[in-house]
Amino acid sequence: MELSVLKFDFFKILTDHECFIPINLPLPYELQPADISFEAMSEKHPQSAMLIQEMVRSLSGGETVKLARAIAICTLNMLLTKHDFDARYQEPGQRARVALVYFPLVPLLLDAYGDMEPWHKESPPIEKRGLYVSLLFVLRNIDRAFLRRWWRLESVERRHRFLDLLAACAATFEYDRANAKGAILQAPSFAFATSEKKAPESPRKSSLGDSDADKSQEPGKEGKLNCCVMMLLLDVVEDFVEDFAPEMATPDGTPTLERVLALLVNLLERPQSLRFLESLFASLRAFLSRFRSRLFSENSSVLYALCREVLRYANTASAHTRALATSLLFLLMLRNYEEMGQFGRIYTQATTALSQLITEGAMSDDTYIRHAFNSLTEYALFVYSTATIAIIPAERARNEARHCYLKAGFARQVQELSGTLTKILRDTIEVTELKQKADSEMMAELYFRIAQGYVHTPDLREELNPIEVSIEEIDKRVQALVCELEQKPPNIKTLQHVLQGSALPQVNQGATEICEVFLAKGEGDKYSPASLERLRESLRQFLKACERAIELNRSLIGSEQLQFQKSIEEGFRDIKTQMAPHVQARDPKRVMSFGIMQESNGSDEDSDDSESEYTIGFLKACERAIELNRSLIGSEQLQFQKSIEEGFRDIKTQMAPHVQARDPKRVMSFGIMQESNGSDDDSDDSESEYTIGSPPTSGPPSQIGSPRT
Repeated sequence: MELSVLKFDFFKILTDHECFIPINLPLPYELQPADISFEAMSEKHPQSAMLIQEMVRSLSGGETVKLARAIAICTLNMLLTKHDFDARYQEPGQRARVALVYFPLVPLLLDAYGDMEPWHKESPPIEKRGLYVSLLFVLRNIDRAFLRRWWRLESVERRHRFLDLLAACAATFEYDRANAKGAILQAPSFAFATSEKKAPESPRKSSLGDSDADKSQEPGKEGKLNCCVMMLLLDVVEDFVEDFAPEMATPDGTPTLERVLALLVNLLERPQSLRFLESLFASLRAFLSRFRSRLFSENSSVLYALCREVLRYANTASAHTRALATSLLFLLMLRNYEEMGQFGRIYTQATTALSQLITEGAMSDDTYIRHAFNSLTEYALFVYSTATIAIIPAERARNEARHCYLKAGFARQVQELSGTLTKILRDTIEVTELKQKADSEMMAELYFRIAQGYVHTPDLREELNPIEVSIEEIDKRVQALVCELEQKPPNIKTLQHVLQGSALPQVNQGATEICEVFLAKGEGDKYSPASLERLRESLRQFLKACERAIELNRSLIGSEQLQFQKSIEEGFRDIKTQMAPHVQARDPKRVMSFGIMQESNGSDEDSDDSESEYTIGFLKACERAIELNRSLIGSEQLQFQKSIEEGFRDIKTQMAPHVQARDPKRVMSFGIMQESNGSDDDSDDSESEYTIGSPPTSGPPSQIGSPRT
């Protein structure tokens, strides 16, 4: 042990010589593949390489070389501090040549990184800082072109180890506000990292300035040290991404992609200054936009960790930090939607992350994060209402109608996610409060509401495309309508609420937009026939459920709601008119009448006759209902009866040319099919006897629909 101490005393004397740097500087050389190992580099810088090698070797020596290790780290640290303040080496080119002398430290740390695990766990913070500040000196001053050429020559495994080394460095310089003053006083040799001389900054960060908020978060030298270290690490990571972006955009580059994102999330997990957070969030936004096709095509635990940290920052009291986090969360949803047609992956990750934060007690108050969720909705509505903002590339939009539909779908999903997260947060906080009051019944109800919030969380393994999302949306509307139809007794308020959202075109444009986007001429060829038929079937069920709900509402209302009923029926008539050309079954043996599928075994003409029969059945049912109503009303409702009869007369007039039977032996009178055994002349005579669409000239209500004599 004494020999080891004496050895480093010798190194101190050697390195203290004023010509130590010139002795170690070889002629400028171009880095070659054979030069990237420590052995090759040590031949060019023998004196500094010996010191570095002895220091790194002491890291895996355990307790037996504890004193020698401390002396070794201190020796190298003091040597670099002297170089940093040496007036002879202040120009960038000179500082880069000095850093090149100590660059063998980088490959040697990568070689020994696996053996340094015990040292990482057991060594005091001051010792770890001494080692990593030496690494930071090299990274800060080395010629960046040299560094980038070096890591391009390294293997993938060693590149990953280099990223792990940067993460360990970030952990070593984590900012502890409580112990800030003591930490800096224990490390006077770190002065070069916090000196007034600034490191050359990337243009990406040159626009950032110090604000009052920055100063309040960075007290003294410790805050400046933390910000300086983190900005340097982030700058190195961005250069790394720039070099390996083509590789990371391929399936083979996924491990590197996740390693880089994990490092960025690691930086986000640690207490940081506001100035650095601005740069970090900017880097994350650029990273997500650049690699969205890879990030959202596979399941990744790193995305969950990112969502978790973003939600944590979204709950901060600082409005500026909250805005940074909220905008990043919105960007995650947007990029996921651009790639997959929905953001089910982010939906699930955000919901799970929020639940975990609540469980850990990090969301005991929902005041700030509710502001963040409200901002998400505002961002979504802004994107939807701004025509110049495109959420998918023009070549994928295909037409304006589809693009508008996708923007509307995105806005709806964002609103749904914001509402879901808000409810889960509020209910879970209430459960925590009720546990103290032992209110078991209320807790049970809240647990049920929380569970309901997770019901619609999409499975990460499902990758829905836009047409699947559309089918799901229509099916949800059908389920809501059927629920109202089956409720006993009917609830007219909730029924009318659902009807307003389904049968009024000005409120619900979703169904007609879906028809235009997926079922219009020329659009259907882009999707599988099976998916298109499933969509048509969902739309047919939607029309059928709407009709039943409208009929139910008609049977429940009083005279004061006749205007509402009229507007609902007129609106639904417009929706049916727009959807009719798109939702007919492609099977010629199946026809649709008002959303109801019927089987026909005949030819196309038989199908048309079958459709006419069911339409005529509808007219016949209307006539019977009108007759029944007339027999029940009093004088105060005669005006209503008159409007019903006039409206029905108009309907018959419009429908008559379309519902005539093709069989010349069959004719129609007011929706009633009649058989005729005579000739064509007899049929014409019989048809003339029954004038379709003519109102009765006189007679009691029971004569409505009777043949004129």
